[in-house]
Amino acid sequence: GGMQAAITAADRGHEVVLCEKGTQLGGALLYSKEYFKEDLGKLVDVLERRVRSRPIELMMETEVTPEFVKEVFPDVLIVAVGAEPLIPPISGVEFAVIAASLYDEDAIGDRVVVVGGGQVGCEKALHMAHLGKDVTLVEMLDTAASDASYLHWLALTRELEKNVTLELGTKCFEITGSVVYARDQDDQEKCFPADTVLLATGMMSRTELVESLRGSAPDFSVIGDCYQPGTVLEAIQYGYFTALNL
Repeated sequence: GGMQAAITAADRGHEVVLCEKGTQLGGALLYSKEYFKEDLGKLVDVLERRVRSRPIELMMETEVTPEFVKEVFPDVLIVAVGAEPLIPPISGVEFAVIAASLYDEDAIGDRVVVVGGGQVGCEKALHMAHLGKDVTLVEMLDTAASDASYLHWLALTRELEKNVTLELGTKCFEITGSVVYARDQDDQEKCFPADTVLLATGMMSRTELVESLRGSAPDFSVIGDCYQPGTVLEAIQYGYFTALNL
């Protein structure tokens, strides 16, 4: 969303400064390693080329703080700082790897348990199966990928049923270094051996960071996942229309 906002604002003749805390542009798109998401990698490349081909001042490895904003003193501040993983109160959760983060695929063990069966968890589970892993997906709801669009849900669940062991209606309550413990809807305890546990229990907006910046510029907008976790298309649309209305 932030990259698209910068592109559109520059195209409309505004002087634009794009700040990125990390060393790469792309935000959450950088985490999309799934074999069926190659086009998202191309999208990052396209957006980055568009940014660099415009008179946009690019500031990498730059954390935007209220003090920084006061120093730059922009007329408009568009905040697109994304979301962060929602960590549930599960005993031993520190043994899990956050699914929505950059991790070393070579370090993933042969037996993988994915805790959380929303769209992100299901996509990670399917990708792990594609890599030849023995994958179990644990989801407390009765339906996997319930947050996915209908057509995506159809394709995703069809592939999951063929390649992944689905444990629906099952809630994880403990993770150890080698086992995931859960209870089904009949309160029966289950245990799943795991070399690697991937945690995909949702995302939450970076509200605290957003609120710390609110009011630091005359015109203030919040877009993308830090406004409300959503899809790539929604983030790009937010960025485009926000910049269009400046």
